[in-house]
Formats: sequence, structure tokens, C-alpha cells
Amino acid sequence: MSWSGIKSYAERIIPVIRAQDPDAVVLVGTRAWPSFGVSEGSNESEVVNNPVRASNIMYTFHFYAASHREEYLRTLDRASDRLPVFVTEFGTQNYSGEGANDFSMSQRYLDLMKRKKISWTNWNYSDDHRSGAVFKTGTCSGSNWTGTGVLKEAGVWIRDRIRQ
Repeated sequence: MSWSGIKSYAERIIPVIRAQDPDAVVLVGTRAWPSFGVSEGSNESEVVNNPVRASNIMYTFHFYAASHREEYLRTLDRASDRLPVFVTEFGTQNYSGEGANDFSMSQRYLDLMKRKKISWTNWNYSDDHRSGAVFKTGTCSGSNWTGTGVLKEAGVWIRDRIRQ
């Protein structure tokens, strides 16, 4: 979907949200799998130069450290200089949530987000087959949720970052 389509929809739906809760922060997606368009060869300028006309909003950004390298990191850095950003999805592995974890690149993102006070949430908090799922398969149907023994490698790493 184009940025103009996303912006138009946001400007129509935000008043509906505000009618229910005038103080709610509204998260507005960005183009190309919330990447400010980077996943389709663009950058944050289309949003920076034509932002949603509303207050108390944040723009979303997603990354997967093993797939989304320097260009994505630089885009997040530049965009967050001009716009309020919330990283609503990220993983330590590739864009499908699978493969080897890239904790080094993930840490570079987390360092940037800490420095710039960007809130984040990791994906995915489940016990599915992907290496990016934080729980070992079978955990969610059980009753043991304590300790690191129920966590996959990505889960242990994310847990440590949350606790910091």
C-alpha cells in the first residue's frame, strides 16, 4: 500500500479512536512491512515530508536483524530524529522469524533504540517452530513458565534485554 493510502486511512480512523479515547496513543503503520518504505527501495522522507495530520501518534517500524542490515538501521535512526517511532515488531533472526540469530546486529538496534528512547516489542512470544519464537515447543500448553529452561536461545537473549 502506498504512503498516501496509509495516511488517508489513518486520518479517517484516528477521529473514530479519539471519540472513544481522546488521550490514546495511536500507532500508524508505515509502508513496506512497516519499514518507512525501505523494503521497497524508498526511505522515511515520504512520511517526514507528508506526516499524518493528528497529534499523539507514533509511526511503526519493523526489523529482523539477520535480514535488515545497515540501511534499515540508518533509516530508523534518521526517522526517529524527526518522528515519534515505536518498533512494534522485531526479531533476532531473518524476516520470516527463522534461521540463525544475529544477536550482534540486534544489539546494535537495541543500543540505538535505548539512546533515542524508542520503545520496542519483540516477535514472537509463542512456542511455534520458528527459531524466533521465545518459548520451546510445547511450553504454551503446559503450566511451567518459570526460569530460562522453557526459553529458546532467542527467548533467553530477549529476556536478558528486558531485564536490563
